[in-house]
Amino acid sequence: MENALSEHIQDSWMSFLYSQIDNRLVRDVPNSSLDISDKRMILSKHLASVRTAENLLCQHLNFLLPVYRLPDEILAHIMKYACSEDASLPYLPTRLMSVSRRWCAVVRSFAEIWAYPPIPDSQACIEAALSRDRSVPLHLRWHISDPSMSRSLEDNAFDLYTPTCGSITLSATSANLQAILFSLGSVEAPVLEYVSVEVDLDDREDPNNLRWPPNLFQGATPRLRDLNIYDFACVNWSDALFSSTLRKLDVRLLGSDHIHADDLTDDAGLSFQGLIDALDRLPWLEELVLSRCVSTSLLYGPRTSERTADLQHLDLLAIMDDPESCSLLVEALVIGTHTLVAYTIFDANEHLMGGKLGPFLRSRVTECFHNLDIFVSHEDEDDDSRRIDFFFHNGELTVAHMIVGAVVNIEPGLTPDWYRDLWTTMSASLDMRHVWSIRISLDSDAAMITKPMWLKAFAHASQVVRVICVESRQVPSLSHALCHHQKSSERKVLEQLFPRLAAVCTFGTMPRDVFLLKRALNIRRSVPGGRALGYFLIDCEPALRRITQARAQIVCVYPDGKRVPWFAPPRAKRTTIPGQRFEGFDVRRAVKAMRSKQRAKKLGKPPRLSATEHRSTLEAEYEIDFDSVFQ
Repeated sequence: MENALSEHIQDSWMSFLYSQIDNRLVRDVPNSSLDISDKRMILSKHLASVRTAENLLCQHLNFLLPVYRLPDEILAHIMKYACSEDASLPYLPTRLMSVSRRWCAVVRSFAEIWAYPPIPDSQACIEAALSRDRSVPLHLRWHISDPSMSRSLEDNAFDLYTPTCGSITLSATSANLQAILFSLGSVEAPVLEYVSVEVDLDDREDPNNLRWPPNLFQGATPRLRDLNIYDFACVNWSDALFSSTLRKLDVRLLGSDHIHADDLTDDAGLSFQGLIDALDRLPWLEELVLSRCVSTSLLYGPRTSERTADLQHLDLLAIMDDPESCSLLVEALVIGTHTLVAYTIFDANEHLMGGKLGPFLRSRVTECFHNLDIFVSHEDEDDDSRRIDFFFHNGELTVAHMIVGAVVNIEPGLTPDWYRDLWTTMSASLDMRHVWSIRISLDSDAAMITKPMWLKAFAHASQVVRVICVESRQVPSLSHALCHHQKSSERKVLEQLFPRLAAVCTFGTMPRDVFLLKRALNIRRSVPGGRALGYFLIDCEPALRRITQARAQIVCVYPDGKRVPWFAPPRAKRTTIPGQRFEGFDVRRAVKAMRSKQRAKKLGKPPRLSATEHRSTLEAEYEIDFDSVFQ
């Protein structure tokens, strides 16, 4: 878009142009000796000259636009991203050269603009791409969806690209990939750093073409850092590509359904022991993603050695397979305490019916995590599967955390309550004894959580203080579950749901929901001999702030153990904090005095919220730094 200076200059030039043309019209046209045809011819010539002058001026004034004022280096970066765009018809440098002389000069001057050659259709195209400045590595980003191109691809000498390739990204049918990789991988790749190869999802007919080609690039890839292999049937783990230079490895196989019985040979490189040996050669690996790799490798042979793979530098370990395969792989690896471990169980309903899912989950969460986020969602809008994820963490991404997920295939007749049994079993099997906060997020098309689901899923969650992101449709079942008092002979099963609950954070809340939660408060408080809290915070949307019942009172503990109700002021006036008026407020001393006073009086009232719980609740809800307040 033109700025004010450009518009002012353009108006000045146009005014000068029109004045000159008007002078010529006044001088030539009124001549009475000319007939009407001659006057028309003069006017036509003047109109043509006006159009020509306007075009020339517009071309000249284009240099005043902001894009033409960019430095050549920035303009070259823009052109590079335009040429590297992963599209069916990417911009070619030759097309950019035809815009203007300056653009042509920039395209000729910067070699990185030519670093993304399109799919060649002849030997001359390859030689033309290689005739440019070779100071910048080439990047091949090809998507070939036409299966009929395999014959023409076999005749191209792609190996001419390989010595100067910095990255290779291929997505094509299996036949096309075999033709391209056979040529590309026939020579060494000294500057290759990134490889990503994916089989087209619409072409999985020939199982012979779904094997990862052996001995690519003659095993000479000294700079390879990132290797991604998608939708092949099997991989030979003894391949030289799995070398110590790798920092990221992502292998996602199709699974046993695409392996024929005739292909199950005794090849040590395809076995599970071959997988462990390959990982042992990658000591500097930072990200490892394996999908159906363990279950596929077990078809070719089990683990034959007790030696483990040392991956102490691993930041991410993502395993997508069945429960037994996930357990076998984790037992064979040595990882650091900082590693994020993510498990995804395929065909979770089958493992649930087979009784394999529960024991696996009970053995996974062995650390003390204080936060749990539960998500029920679609895996992808275009995918035919849905998933449940349990995200354990301690509030910071830098601290060790764990993700446990399950994938369910969408089948005809799948109802909105598809997740209920799976969600309940996974929640009840995972160790939640140290969880303080629970966040729940459900897709809008998923059925609501029922009262038995709350009671069964969190029967062992004794330390939960907060329940976050409770939808309005979930409030009735949650409030009824909070009122429920049960007797169970099972060890460590709570008599009451969330006995230490201090805050319920809802959204989309209606007055009905506030009434139900306050009713649950009163019922929990009146349970004889129970240890239910006397109060918990109900945090609603701003639209309900005007309702006095929307914010239930909480208790402030004073240094002498005295307990008085405290109401949070509006968010704009939160300057008074419980305990701030007392100098030298000591939480431990307050808790000790409170307990002594309770034991002495024995009023028969159930214990309420402790000072420590109040402190953590208020700090989380109102973003208060209590360490600085109580100093």
